[in-house]
Amino acid sequence: MRYLLKVWPITNAAKEVLFLQELEEIFEISNPVTLKTVHKQLFTRLCSSCITSNHLQVAERSLIMLNNDHIMKMISENKSELLPIVIKGLLKNQEHHWSQTVQSLTFNVKKVFSELDA
Repeated sequence: MRYLLKVWPITNAAKEVLFLQELEEIFEISNPVTLKTVHKQLFTRLCSSCITSNHLQVAERSLIMLNNDHIMKMISENKSELLPIVIKGLLKNQEHHWSQTVQSLTFNVKKVFSELDA
């Protein structure tokens, strides 16, 4: 996982979308204990560059990824560490993203997280 954080394709949006899809599959098959060692760095990268990306597909893919059951479970189990990171990215999107679609997805994800922890 640390290697994946190092090779994250930040300069090519098409590769980043594919990378996010693969990352979601890795989340589904990985041991939660293994992911816990890098979850803070992973969510920081996901929320600071992907959710708030100006590229429509990258932002959409990362927001859809947050609705994954495995990812939601990880966030709910580590609320004190991960929720502030995620909420910061969601608030930035809600206020500044140019796409109405991304703003709508952001609102839906934010609503799910507010139900998780008011």
